[in-house]
Amino acid sequence: MSNQTSYDAISAQWAARRHNAPPDPLVVQFAQQLAANATVLDLGCGTGEPNDRFLIEQGFKLTGVDFSAAMIKRARKNIPEGVFHQQNFLDFVPQTQFAGVLAFDSLFHLDHSQQPQIYPLISQWLKNDGWLLFTHGKTNSTKTGEMWGKTFSYSALALPELLSQLSEQHLIVQQMWQDYQNPISGNRDLVILAQKKSVQSNGLGVCI
Repeated sequence: MSNQTSYDAISAQWAARRHNAPPDPLVVQFAQQLAANATVLDLGCGTGEPNDRFLIEQGFKLTGVDFSAAMIKRARKNIPEGVFHQQNFLDFVPQTQFAGVLAFDSLFHLDHSQQPQIYPLISQWLKNDGWLLFTHGKTNSTKTGEMWGKTFSYSALALPELLSQLSEQHLIVQQMWQDYQNPISGNRDLVILAQKKSVQSNGLGVCI
C-alpha cells in the first residue's frame, strides 16, 4: 500500500484529531518571520487543519499541496480561502514564488532517492529572503511505520548531507531543533528553520 492510499484511508481519523488542535509553536514562530499578506506554500497540507487555518487567520495567502485526494477534498472544505492542489511535490509547478514554505511532517514521505530532488525545487519556489520550516529525520534511513492500522514509508538523509543540500541551494539554517518535543503535536527528530539567501552565507546560525 502506498503512502497516498494510506492517507486516503485514514483521512477521517486525521481530520478528527486535528480539527480543534492549535498550530505547533514552531509554525507560529515561522509565521512571525513573514510580512503581512505574505504568500505561503504548505507541502503536505493534509486537511488544512490546524496549520493552514492558522496561516489564513494571520492574513497570509495560502497554497497547499498534498497527494491524497481525500485530504485535499477536506482541505478545500475546511479552508475555502486557500488554493489546494492534489499533486506530488516533485510534479508541482507554481505560477509564482512564495515568501514562506512549510513542510511539517511531509518531506519524509519522499522516497530516499528523491530526497535530494526537493531542495532545489523549494529554493526555486522561495523568494529571496523567504523562509522554510520543515521536519526531517536525523540519520540516513528508510523505514516503515503504522498509523490507524495503515502502513506508511519514511526516509531521511544523514544530517551532514541534509545541511550540505540546504547550503548548496542557498537555504541558510537559522535555527535547528533536535529531539523536539511538543505535548500537543508530538515529537520530531529534527526541525529546521532556514532562510533563502541570494548569496551564500558564512556559516550556519544554529540553535540546538
